[in-house]
Amino acid sequence: MRNKQQLFERFSNSNIFLLVTAIFFSKIIAFVLMEYDILIINLGGGSDANYYNSYAEGFTDTAVNIWPVLLRWLNDFGLYSRDLTTYFLFFSKFNSHSHYGS
Repeated sequence: MRNKQQLFERFSNSNIFLLVTAIFFSKIIAFVLMEYDILIINLGGGSDANYYNSYAEGFTDTAVNIWPVLLRWLNDFGLYSRDLTTYFLFFSKFNSHSHYGS
């Protein structure tokens, strides 16, 4: 525990704020670049993604779990976009932290 305290005491609050702000704006810039096809990242698009997209758009009627049902619900309100959903999931993976063990 003492090692962790010493590690975090090395960084001032202003440096941490600048780091978080830089990460936030770099995500916005990356999103805009990907949206205008300047930066192209292949994020898959395999058979599962095709199934979820076809269910969300109403071409398939068999739901295997809750995810396609949520996507269709978004589509019913005009909020579903396969690209935006992919980008959202891509960026949310950078923010999630898994804590296994202690």
